[in-house]
Amino acid sequence: MEESIQVAYRHKGQQYPLEFHTHHHDEIYLFHQGSCRFLIGDHMYMLKPGDLLFIDGKTVHRAALFSDADTYERSIIHFDRDWLMPLLRFLDLEDLLLIFQENKQGRLRVIRPQTISKVEERLKRLIFLSAVDDEDKRAEQQLVLVDLLLSVKRGTECILDKPNMRGDEKTVIAERVSKFITEHYRESLSIERIANEVNLSKSYLSHVFKDISGQTIMQYIMGYRLSQATHALESHPEYTIKYISKLHGFESDAHFSRYFKSHFKVTPSRYRKQLNNHKGEYIL
Repeated sequence: MEESIQVAYRHKGQQYPLEFHTHHHDEIYLFHQGSCRFLIGDHMYMLKPGDLLFIDGKTVHRAALFSDADTYERSIIHFDRDWLMPLLRFLDLEDLLLIFQENKQGRLRVIRPQTISKVEERLKRLIFLSAVDDEDKRAEQQLVLVDLLLSVKRGTECILDKPNMRGDEKTVIAERVSKFITEHYRESLSIERIANEVNLSKSYLSHVFKDISGQTIMQYIMGYRLSQATHALESHPEYTIKYISKLHGFESDAHFSRYFKSHFKVTPSRYRKQLNNHKGEYIL
């Protein structure tokens, strides 16, 4: 059975590649330490300890590390909004879920430190409840999660809109490139074409983008194509592998299969067959 909520508290290290990904659950992400830029949609956030992100799981996102992976520490909640919605409707609090639209629109909440401490306490309670096995578990999990969201709403000092937040000219350039790629990734793309679009030299653009995103432009393009194709594999069983590869910018279905296998160690068709055996499992 698919779990409706999963929690990781002060999770350290990198146990899996930090690739572009999407999922069907909403995500609350609390950054504790390390050096990390987080991409949500085409917006990049340079995180500092205590930053709290609210991610619509259907929006492509990834963490880019700029320090030793062992120092990367975060807490994460994944939850199914359909699981939480009945309680929100009963309390007339459906608007709490609007917070998950902010980060993908380039908005970041500045939250009081005492509120972050409250969020951590709620996280600890959810971790405790994950090991409980009684009839009241589900209700308390929902109540704790709603209390967490209400605490964030009350404890927000302000909501910053880009460009009125931490960032610089290089980040703006990288975001322009990211936006162009997300809009044109299905097409044939080259560094020269992108450089002409943003009116910069190829060498400077390549340097800036790698410095900000942690990837070359071509790695970013291929990673984004892979994330979208993987989502199509999961969400559209009626699509053929050939159709998915063409739809998402790969040269051929053979090219897609090779690239997919190099990342997931299985072919797209094999991955698809395994999906039903692993429903409800997702990486924190």
